[in-house]
Amino acid sequence: MPIYKATMSLNRFKSLTTFIRFDNSGTRAERLKQSKTAALDDVWLMLMANLEKSYTPDCHVTVDEQLFPYRGRTRFTQYIPSKPAKYGMKMWWICDSVSNYPLKGIIYTGKPPGGQRETNQGERVVMKLMQNYMDSGRTVYADNFFSTYNLAEMLMNRRVAFVGTVRKNKTFIPHELLNPKRDVKSTLFCYHNNNIGLCSYMAKPKKPVIMLSTAHYRQSTDPLKGFKPDQILDYNKFKAGVDTMD
Repeated sequence: MPIYKATMSLNRFKSLTTFIRFDNSGTRAERLKQSKTAALDDVWLMLMANLEKSYTPDCHVTVDEQLFPYRGRTRFTQYIPSKPAKYGMKMWWICDSVSNYPLKGIIYTGKPPGGQRETNQGERVVMKLMQNYMDSGRTVYADNFFSTYNLAEMLMNRRVAFVGTVRKNKTFIPHELLNPKRDVKSTLFCYHNNNIGLCSYMAKPKKPVIMLSTAHYRQSTDPLKGFKPDQILDYNKFKAGVDTMD
């Protein structure tokens, strides 16, 4: 629009975005000793506060990973070859599954001091992102990076349901659900203690898809949709929140 051209030139705008800073450069070196994201902590915290107070999410929310494309110099730039951008800032988000509105984000800054690899990272991320929505009766959807029996149990104890895909190497999966010698489009169900359910859907020959859910109690499949169980249908319906926001 003409009004923007009258405000400043394109070169001037690019120059401003190159040099703009959101913190006090005089104290940055000291703050960087405590936080790798010191240069943007203030504006990030303001953004998170505004996101939270501006919107009340639906009863379905999604947790997932995002790689924000960026090739500048930071202490926490990540290289993920499976992502289209490959280089950038890795973040975890919780989004409304219906409107795709971002509710809260966590910037991944690398391994903690000492270089020890964090265990149960997915559990910690989900519990932190869900902090403001515990005891709400909501359902959170996540992929197999986050899905564990322990996470489902912890969330259920806080009146939050969980639905997610599960990696086949998890020890809590019964061997019967991994049996590849089953009919295509067949489904097996099982329930652990406290109504934590697992189902195994044979999507392709010898390739079962394992789902973990504390939101589904019926052994139901839809013949009009490839006999897929409700766990998969709901997961496919609500999982794309972060991808769409991205």
